[in-house]
Amino acid sequence: MIKKKTDKKIKNNVNKKYKINYNTEKRYKKFISKLLIPFSLVYILVYAIVKYKFRKSKVICKKTICIDSLINGGVNKVQFCSDVCNAFINEGKKVCFITIDEKRKLKRNFIVPKDHYFLFNQSEVGKKSLLLCKKADVFVVDERENVEKNDYDVAICDECFFDETIKKDCNIIVFDENCFIGNGYVKPAGKLKYRLKSLKKADFIIIVDEKKDRIEHQKDFLSKFIDRNRILTASSVCNNSYDKSLNYIAFAKKVNSEIFFRIVKEQGFNVKKNLVFSRSKKNNNKFLDFLKLQFKLSGADKIIISKTDYVELPKYFIDNLPFVVFDFNYKIDNIKEIVSFVLNDNEKK
Repeated sequence: MIKKKTDKKIKNNVNKKYKINYNTEKRYKKFISKLLIPFSLVYILVYAIVKYKFRKSKVICKKTICIDSLINGGVNKVQFCSDVCNAFINEGKKVCFITIDEKRKLKRNFIVPKDHYFLFNQSEVGKKSLLLCKKADVFVVDERENVEKNDYDVAICDECFFDETIKKDCNIIVFDENCFIGNGYVKPAGKLKYRLKSLKKADFIIIVDEKKDRIEHQKDFLSKFIDRNRILTASSVCNNSYDKSLNYIAFAKKVNSEIFFRIVKEQGFNVKKNLVFSRSKKNNNKFLDFLKLQFKLSGADKIIISKTDYVELPKYFIDNLPFVVFDFNYKIDNIKEIVSFVLNDNEKK
């Protein structure tokens, strides 16, 4: 009894000292959101001016696919890019990725060849290119319009739905069933990158539906902007086998923590605690001490983390704690509809 009280007291002191919030990201409060609406209107106006400036788009590949999310901090697009890439490779097409990784330290255009991730440093080239190169060649650029890859059949670009400088043959928007459209406001009042009316220029919408309890209502809402037949669903698929009899701590970056925690729970892992880290805290020795203490107090056997977050961890974190990398992808239902839409020009709007 004394030991439990002591552990609880230590835990509270550590939480107070380091001010760590390991709960999932809270929604914007209605009052604050409404105060920020004028700033959202300014943001929309500025985007409209930029869009008018770049109304002429450039062809950068034979077929160009865009995969993006309308929500800030939405689902991870890397898994969807990989699934779409596999679908076109199965059709005998030569595929490449074109991405802009702003977090990379190497500020110049370069290529990461397929399966050559071991030649590059993650801090220099960014984690996104190292994950995508396991499927195809990755071109990391500063501006997409300056790239021409006509020797490839299909180029897959992430986060370029609002990039008017390139011509896109297929726009794919991804939503998570739980986050969906957030509070419906454009940033900074909400999480939307732009107005919902922009969905009218999307060719496909994919909803990650794990529970399938709200999917029909969400399809009804989205059918105002796009044909209901073009609204597809996707589910998470575990790539490896794990010992689910053990106790785990789920550890994730703040941006995608809510989605990751939900997937881990739905996959049947026995999670004792959810912990969130930010980019500023993950390199902090004090945060490592905090994580060690939380691991000890929780009675967990392992710390489970996503593949995309694991590559960002410092080496001394990995050496001091027992991490398990949770490797999962999203499987898109009826993905052949996307393939046929891209390859057949007569299906374009």
